[in-house]
Amino acid sequence: MNFGRYRAGKRLGEGSLGVVYEGWDGERPFAVKVLHPWLGKDPKLVKSVIDLGHALTLLSQPEIARLHEAGRLPDERVFLVLEYVAGETLAVRLRRAPLSTSEALQMARRISGALAAAQKKGIAHLGLKPQNVMLLTDAGGERIKVLDLGILRLLGERAMQGAATGYLAPEQIEHDPAVGGQADVYALGVMFYEMLSGKLPRGTGGSLSGISGLGAPPTPLGQLVPALSKDVVALVQAMMGRAPDRRPAMGDVATRLSQLEEDLLVGQSIGSYRVLGKLGQGGMGTVFRAVNEQIGRNAAIKVMRQHFAQTAEVAKRFLNEARAVNLIRHPSLVEIFEFGQLASGAPYLVMEFLEGESLQQRRQKRGGAIAEFEAKNLIRQVALAVAAAHAKGIIHRDIKPDNLMIIADPIAPGGERIKLLDFGIAKVSAPAPGLSNDGDATQLDTHVGSLMGTPTYMAPEQFHGAGQVTDKTDVYALGVILYELLAGRRPYEQVGILPMSEPPKPLLECAPHVTMTTAALTQRMLSFRPADRPPMSEVADQLVQMLTPQNIDGAPISQMDFAPTVPEPLGSRAMMEASGPASILLPRVGPTGPSARTPVSGFQGVPEGSGSSGLSISGPTGSAGQFIQPSVLSAMGPRRWLIIGGFGVAGLVAAVLLLVSPGPEGGRGAAPQGAAMQGAGRSDDHGGQEAKAGATDIAAQRAAALATLREGLRDSAAPIRAAAALGLGATRDVRHQMLLEPLLRDPDPLVQARAAEALGQIQARSAAPAVASLLERTLDGGTFVSAASALAELSDSRGPRRLREALLAKELAVKMKAALALTDRGDVEARRVLSRLAKQPGMPADTEAEALSHLARAGDAGAPRDLLLLLEAPETGPEGKIAAAAGLGRLGEERGKTYLSRIAAEPGPQQLLAARRLAGLSDGRSDMICEKVAADVSRPLQDRLLAVEVLGVSDRPEEALLGSLLQDQSPPRLRLKAAESLLLRAARPATGK
Repeated sequence: MNFGRYRAGKRLGEGSLGVVYEGWDGERPFAVKVLHPWLGKDPKLVKSVIDLGHALTLLSQPEIARLHEAGRLPDERVFLVLEYVAGETLAVRLRRAPLSTSEALQMARRISGALAAAQKKGIAHLGLKPQNVMLLTDAGGERIKVLDLGILRLLGERAMQGAATGYLAPEQIEHDPAVGGQADVYALGVMFYEMLSGKLPRGTGGSLSGISGLGAPPTPLGQLVPALSKDVVALVQAMMGRAPDRRPAMGDVATRLSQLEEDLLVGQSIGSYRVLGKLGQGGMGTVFRAVNEQIGRNAAIKVMRQHFAQTAEVAKRFLNEARAVNLIRHPSLVEIFEFGQLASGAPYLVMEFLEGESLQQRRQKRGGAIAEFEAKNLIRQVALAVAAAHAKGIIHRDIKPDNLMIIADPIAPGGERIKLLDFGIAKVSAPAPGLSNDGDATQLDTHVGSLMGTPTYMAPEQFHGAGQVTDKTDVYALGVILYELLAGRRPYEQVGILPMSEPPKPLLECAPHVTMTTAALTQRMLSFRPADRPPMSEVADQLVQMLTPQNIDGAPISQMDFAPTVPEPLGSRAMMEASGPASILLPRVGPTGPSARTPVSGFQGVPEGSGSSGLSISGPTGSAGQFIQPSVLSAMGPRRWLIIGGFGVAGLVAAVLLLVSPGPEGGRGAAPQGAAMQGAGRSDDHGGQEAKAGATDIAAQRAAALATLREGLRDSAAPIRAAAALGLGATRDVRHQMLLEPLLRDPDPLVQARAAEALGQIQARSAAPAVASLLERTLDGGTFVSAASALAELSDSRGPRRLREALLAKELAVKMKAALALTDRGDVEARRVLSRLAKQPGMPADTEAEALSHLARAGDAGAPRDLLLLLEAPETGPEGKIAAAAGLGRLGEERGKTYLSRIAAEPGPQQLLAARRLAGLSDGRSDMICEKVAADVSRPLQDRLLAVEVLGVSDRPEEALLGSLLQDQSPPRLRLKAAESLLLRAARPATGK
């Protein structure tokens, strides 16, 4: 027999769930498990298995065997196509002998790590046993594969009949409906007991009475294996606890097992050093104290955690530290003596042993801030060390107070030296002199799209991904530290790119005692644009100049010792350009011309005259300015520019205050420049050309619809302009780009956002630079996500990166919008964020349903079930039920369509909402209702808008009705929606009607 498209091979064996055969797809082998007949022949089981397989694929966990496909044989039995794994099971290994403590810890740690990753995705094994763990040996050493993950839950109670009861948790034996991942913790505890002792915990042979917890307790593991540490025994006992909520979580088990593995290193030798004990641990590894007994030298040994060491890229970054430091050789860098790998494969570094305190600890001991001369002395040393690294083409990328250690050094200025640690994620961007460009030392960069660093000290460009990092990134991080040391607080309280788009609170406001020179240097280091920051060598030079011998000895520093400097003006630095020493060129958006006057701090511009370059204005005290026409500065975009001269410092302040949001001119408002030019020639646009070719009614209506949307783009009300932009975007017609692009500089953020979304919808790829410009200058979270989403739609790599930044936003709506957009693009981390957001308490049911619908389409195996529960829950409101039904309908679930059809057929407040959702499912059963509502002037505007929206996607010919709604007496929003629907219908292929 064959299994679908898979050619059948020999029988491999039989287990509690079914018989396993070889299966071949061409030359590629698979394992095919044919389930026992009593496990069910339900066709829905096949779909459930396929969903599970998709979820396991997205999990990308190498220790979990893939589930590729499912199907049914002619006799209705279900078969599963699995990854082919050649090796022996853990059960076979344990028949020979128990494992050593280190082997058992390593085996249990690998299994727990894989299961913890699965449980984060909502997938539990529920049938874990040694027979379901395969051991593979290859050139990389021994690996494991966990089989049958998630299958038992799909098969339900029937599968329990053949289960290995000795590994089932008490709640499984007692048929508790709330069985979950804690049952896997219990099973792994039993397996861990067996690995160490060679026996099952109870001598009952796995009888139900024994494992139900009602019989005699198992023999204590410490009695069977006296050499075991108390910590190992305690962990096994906790994992086998009767109550699920008293057992540790699987993730905690994995962490604890890693720590227990590390404990075994104490007393062992690593290279030429003997490990004496633990010094501390971080996210990626543990640091031990060690000694070279032959020469009496103390050292610190950093050992990477095992689950990180299994990833080649991460292990390479770890060893990157040794290579990077050895390239630089500086007294303020920690010295590395040796590096290599343990027998288990974990990398290690043997480093100089430092006794002192971190800069973070020093700052906390001083109450949050430290004296200026001390701060500058310490930062000077760091700057000199990092400048030396930059000279070798090495960028640190993770400078922070925890990575700076202060030690006593009698020959250093002030008697202290600061040491920079942890070059583990350093970027080697250029080969050092004398090195070829073909070794690992110059090829250690990380993936372009990954984020490297600590968010609170990351530069703006660092949030865009590792590929955007330059040496100026380290300058920014050091600027944050200097600001924090002097002010007692960080320059930005909230992490993320959006807060950093505005300058931080001036240092002198937070720390008035700081000298102006120090404040000015700090502000330059914190510049938003990398090009505006000084190089690290300049930072070091300035600090050296500030720290004269008397300063270093502790003499007071006077404010008068430093020349005053004017801080960078507050405002949009990307929109300011210098125009000589006595003038500043500022963008002027909005009303311009002889009648435009803007009072600023007592300055009233008075028109003096106009010329080819613009309109000259004058003000008090001999100040003057000029509006520059766009024809003169065409490269600067469709805006007016103002040159202000002769103001001095006061003029600079006034110039900054001129950066106000523009307002539309009266009435319908002036069109944005590009839109006005398009509007003037619309008779030669789509409608005109079609009319000349042989006009039809639909062509005339299309021309009228375009005219209506163009008129909306020029309306004085921002919501109307926004609706018009969305209407053009819905047509998916790239020819509307010239109408939409100028709106990216509209004064209203809502209009900017809708214009960006529309440009993404019409796939206007040449508009990507303009959308990216909006992304850089906007401070509105919703607009930021709209622009980033548009860039993603335009296949611009900046879009997904910026959307990932928005996942860190404080506003829930911004975070949700970004998570939805990224989930639709297959971003795994965004799926996790979206799943958490959907389950937040108090989340509106319709919002939850929308999130679940996106998750389901992205392959989340549990989302369809949650949608159905939401639809059937009595407490779910009508809008939530409609949203849940629509989500189910999009998945092909007939219950969703049935619910929507019933609501759409009954007059009531939810009728039109259900009809709109049905239309989105290409179901035209509610067209007649919508025709009547759209034409009924007595109905609320929102009802009529929904009805017109439905007509735009229906199969019925309602062009005449929609055309009548374009008349001037219709409300503006209804006219725009009718125009959008007409254009949508005109863009559809002919149906023969």
